[in-house]
Amino acid sequence: MELTDFDRLTFDCHGTRFDRKSGIFNGLKPLLERATAPLARGQVLDARARHEP
Repeated sequence: MELTDFDRLTFDCHGTRFDRKSGIFNGLKPLLERATAPLARGQVLDARARHEP
């Protein structure tokens, strides 16, 4: 098999090459530290998932 045997190649690295949820949570930490009420990791990730689309 040669690379030239293909017209297109696709790659999916979300969740397989790195821990996406930890990266999102860690990136939001500066904002979370300013919140008046503490939020659990699950709450933060659930809220992000609701608003992402």
